[in-house]
Amino acid sequence: MSLSAKPPGPATHGSMAKARGRTTCLYIVLLSILALALSALVGQLPLPSHFSFDKAESLPASPSASPSYNMVSYMNHDASGWHSRSTKYTGKFAPTNDTLILTLLFTTPVKYFKVAFVKPNIAVDAYGKVLAVPQADFDAITSLTTAAVTLPSVSGHWSIQSDRHWDPNNKVPIPGGGIYRLLVTGHEEISISGRVGKRTLAVPKAGYTELPEPLLKLFGWLFEGAAGHGQKDEGPIDKVRALLPVK
Repeated sequence: MSLSAKPPGPATHGSMAKARGRTTCLYIVLLSILALALSALVGQLPLPSHFSFDKAESLPASPSASPSYNMVSYMNHDASGWHSRSTKYTGKFAPTNDTLILTLLFTTPVKYFKVAFVKPNIAVDAYGKVLAVPQADFDAITSLTTAAVTLPSVSGHWSIQSDRHWDPNNKVPIPGGGIYRLLVTGHEEISISGRVGKRTLAVPKAGYTELPEPLLKLFGWLFEGAAGHGQKDEGPIDKVRALLPVK
């Protein structure tokens, strides 16, 4: 007597369908886990430069001008208050062209010395005081200076809209009048006129309608060097002036 296999009944078909359903669900779960793992892994990897999104980067006021600077390096530390945190420098002050980083002058038209920064962490303020600047402050200021000199070159100077100007009759500098001249060793001079602290430019420059963020922040920090009181010591200032292309 021969035996022949019986065709699967309805119950068997139901069991097979349930099994396939469980397998499909398992595949979906595994694929979801794999997708999450890959997403996490991609988040840990550096993106190519053209896919890099830096939230700290400030866009120019004009959409036509692309930023050529990176704010991350100097936004890691706020150097505001550096002057009050600095201490008297007790070493021999002998700046050279290799150690002088930047100098800020104010022309009204007389050239007033405001501040200078010298390697490794020295500053000379408007009163001629030689200061040892906290390294974190010094590094932030020099990093921001690097960002400023990478901005597009402009003819003339950055002119900020202002209602105060140099008074030719009284020959007295009015706050906000004159031109601030930033001399960075090895780079072109950066000049700003008007009331620094405001942003809107009188005339657009290099596609910008407002003073770029690096300049606004840098000049705010540098102006602290004009703070102080007491007897002015011209000795350290003269040592810096002797190194400048403009006296």
